[in-house]
Amino acid sequence: KENTNVPVIGKLTPHGANPLELAKVMVKSGADAVVSTARFQGLIIDIDTMKPVEWGGLGGYGGPWQLPISLAWTYEIVRTLPEVPVIGSGGVSSGYDIARFILVGARATQSCTTPMLHGYKIVRIMLNELTRWMMEHGFARIEEFRGLAIKHVLPLEELNRVKKYVYSIDTAKCTLCGICISACPYGAIARVGNRIEIDNAICDSCGLCYSICPYDAVIKREVSGKTS
Repeated sequence: KENTNVPVIGKLTPHGANPLELAKVMVKSGADAVVSTARFQGLIIDIDTMKPVEWGGLGGYGGPWQLPISLAWTYEIVRTLPEVPVIGSGGVSSGYDIARFILVGARATQSCTTPMLHGYKIVRIMLNELTRWMMEHGFARIEEFRGLAIKHVLPLEELNRVKKYVYSIDTAKCTLCGICISACPYGAIARVGNRIEIDNAICDSCGLCYSICPYDAVIKREVSGKTS
């Protein structure tokens, strides 16, 4: 920064560090913007050769699985350093993911894994998804929804721990595959005769069965009575 007028953008590592604190240091040192976040460092061992795969050492691992982590850090940085441009990165695989980063205040986004897997043509598809989403929600400009989600993110101490949903099985769709029974960590689902039932007295309302049922046979109903 002392020797050039070229904008300096620092990419924040989430690996073994606090990206928010790193962002503060970068900005204090003169960075013009920050990218939240880089990949995690990982290691994969080939069990046949008993050696690290490909390059022979540690590598960066990212992809769609990283999206919730990157969104969380982007939110924290934007909330704490609102004057600093933040570029969202880490898990962007669709136009909807771009919208998610903008909703928590990102000024731009980056994507690497998705274009690597699908080619650059995926960029136009992602932009079309973003445009379609904006039209569906009545937005003509990105600035109209930038940061809108920030005010809705509750701190941990304010989270509502009251059971919000109750679950049941749609017998017309259920094939008795038993996936929900095996997955339920509370033992709240069992096969009773020729049907599967959920004991809501035991159920913790985690929604795992609803999420993983391959036949959409789990009915989710709000305690108020609304179903989905």
